[in-house]
Amino acid sequence: MPEIMESTFSQPIQLEPIPHQVGGHSSMLQLDKSTLCKPLVTREHHFYQKVPDEMKEFTPQYRGAILVAVKEDSDGNLTLIGYPPSCEEKLKQEAYSPGSSGEGGKSDSDSETPAHNTRFRSSQEGVRVRIRQSGTIDIESRNSSEMFHDADPKSQTEGAGHNPWSLLCHKWTLTKMKRNMTESGIFKFILLENITSQFHFPCILDLKMGTRQHGDEEDERKRHRKIDRCETTTSKSLGVRVSGMQVYQSNSGRFMCRNKYYGRSLTVEGFREALYQFLYNGYKLRMDVVEPMIERLEQFHKMLSMQHTFRFYSSSLLLLYDGKERTMEPRQALSKEVKDVGKESKRSLSYDETKDTKSRKRSLVSDVDTEIAAKMSQSLDSMDCSPEQSRNQEHVSNPHTQNKDKVLKAAQKRPPKVDVRMIDFAHTTHKGFRGDRTEHSGPDKGYLFGIESLIKVFQEIRDMHT
Repeated sequence: MPEIMESTFSQPIQLEPIPHQVGGHSSMLQLDKSTLCKPLVTREHHFYQKVPDEMKEFTPQYRGAILVAVKEDSDGNLTLIGYPPSCEEKLKQEAYSPGSSGEGGKSDSDSETPAHNTRFRSSQEGVRVRIRQSGTIDIESRNSSEMFHDADPKSQTEGAGHNPWSLLCHKWTLTKMKRNMTESGIFKFILLENITSQFHFPCILDLKMGTRQHGDEEDERKRHRKIDRCETTTSKSLGVRVSGMQVYQSNSGRFMCRNKYYGRSLTVEGFREALYQFLYNGYKLRMDVVEPMIERLEQFHKMLSMQHTFRFYSSSLLLLYDGKERTMEPRQALSKEVKDVGKESKRSLSYDETKDTKSRKRSLVSDVDTEIAAKMSQSLDSMDCSPEQSRNQEHVSNPHTQNKDKVLKAAQKRPPKVDVRMIDFAHTTHKGFRGDRTEHSGPDKGYLFGIESLIKVFQEIRDMHT
């Protein structure tokens, strides 16, 4: 998908936190289903603009930048509005014009829309944000569905329609924005691919990677704090620690959530148990995703081992799979199978384009299309027949059944979709990166060690259950 262009994002839009944020400290806001935005950090923004081609399949796609304004009405309700970059000068002029409150876009009237009197699209599922007189911010999800449950008994937040950590990050980000508010009330955010949008019920493991977390540019206080944290967690022993997690529980229809404080408390054995938990859906271990995950991690390790001078300090790695298993109702399965058979059959006809084979192909393609239409109309009736009757009827009426059966069997064996993506590049560096003085040699061994530890634990789980 291309970057967000002015022509497709011409009007202001209300921004809400994404439901499935499991880690980090900055709020991830939803522009649309497949695009999120996060506060612009110059170093991270530069990395996304210059990311090497071989890394792109392992990072969210960069889609441009956006302006975000904080709007507050007379009751203290806060709204975040996203604007195209071309609106920057207009927003500044309005902020400094006579009659403006000059307080970061605070509205003088309840009837005034919190978007500089400009129409904007609002999300269907919202979050109510209110600032108290004391300056503290309250956040409440308006989605009544109890989809998320924080497994930490000490947690004071329940997310309803949002992961509790998502709402907490939103509160932190709004507090920081209010504290750093300029007269214009405008902030810059970057637009990224929302990688959770490809899954129905995204199961997510957020992992802080590497044996070192502090960046070359950080001050001594932050260096020592991050060094101490690595020394006392699995970052030192495994090169990886849990920073957040959500797992769909099929037995309850809810997500079980864990946060970074849980991850910091884990021992090496506890980390192994966390990976088991990541695979457990309330009924069983999702062993079907283990091998695809191992293969993807091995591909990722191979790619990263060739990235010399790169250091991804304090970066995270997301592991994802769908909590909805690949089982469908007969009618749904039938429709999908028929479509797949049609595509596969047509692909199988692309042999050498001689004059004779061209005419044969036209005839066969016509037969395939006829077969698909017939299959759609007849198959629901055949569900009422015995399996033997259905098979006999199909073989008699359909000359391509044997080929189709092979295709369907192959489709059923197709592994479930998993994803592995790097995120958070606020402390990334490499040779020639923005004039950085410190230059590292070779690949990021601490990060590679973390990937190797992950692969090893997944392999142990696979071997123990095969």
